[in-house]
Amino acid sequence: MKELDRKTQLIILLVGVGLAIAGPLFGLILERRTLVNKDEIIIDQDSQVSFEDVYSLPFTLKKNGKAIIEFSVYYENVTANLKIFGQGKFDGEVSQNGTNDPQTENGQYFMVTTRDWTWGPFGTTMRLATCALDDYYYIEFMGDGDNTNRIWSEPGDYVVVVYGANSFVNSTTVKFNLKVTIDGVGPILNTIFSIVGWGMMVAIGIIYVVNNYPQKGEEE
Repeated sequence: MKELDRKTQLIILLVGVGLAIAGPLFGLILERRTLVNKDEIIIDQDSQVSFEDVYSLPFTLKKNGKAIIEFSVYYENVTANLKIFGQGKFDGEVSQNGTNDPQTENGQYFMVTTRDWTWGPFGTTMRLATCALDDYYYIEFMGDGDNTNRIWSEPGDYVVVVYGANSFVNSTTVKFNLKVTIDGVGPILNTIFSIVGWGMMVAIGIIYVVNNYPQKGEEE
């Protein structure tokens, strides 16, 4: 077998080091994937009585996956409500042409994190987040939970739904802000790059030792 020359070994070593360094960087940068990050999303208050008029954002969760939702309202007279439904339930409600409204249907449980300056952050499970002027919610969702402040992983297809009302007599506009992220490819890339990078470095180390260790019969 032809030995690798020193230049080739050096190139492979540098590539391995680069991949080992790039893995954690890509893991951090691509850890989350943003589905929406928008201020002043506008819907009509008819959304209160019809699934056809709500704001909806579909997404998919894998095993142990998590969606992080930031939901807020900074507009006077506006009340916006957020629920999360399974894709099947949402499609079924839309197909009924307004027979049921989003106010009366139960969504999945999610965790809302709040801060207490005495005890620190703590979570509360909810099925409904209601935002009025200057309200803000940080929400974690994994599929479902219960009313004892627990959530758990249930992989599947889900829909973020927002509906609301405007108390000003001359306006039916509902404005809110929404950011939704889900798990990205960062952890996978980190694992692949790290394994390949370290593997290349170990391989070059073995080749170097073999090539430079005196073979039997070559010793003086």
